[in-house]
Amino acid sequence: MMLNKWYVMLDAKLNQAKETVKEERGALSLEWVALGLLVIVFISGIIAFLDGDDTMGSAIVERLADFINQLGG
Repeated sequence: MMLNKWYVMLDAKLNQAKETVKEERGALSLEWVALGLLVIVFISGIIAFLDGDDTMGSAIVERLADFINQLGG
């Protein structure tokens, strides 16, 4: 009888731990998405700011395009 109590208690704790990990994975994914969006907004702001400057703006855009093309393969 005592063994059944321990089993039920440990099983409940294990299930609770599994649920906690699931929730943290979702939160972590959301943090990465938010970080990616922040980087995109930051880069867009730089490009918009340097839009009138042909030398520096085009250099940044060219570097970013090269970087993205390298990621693609």
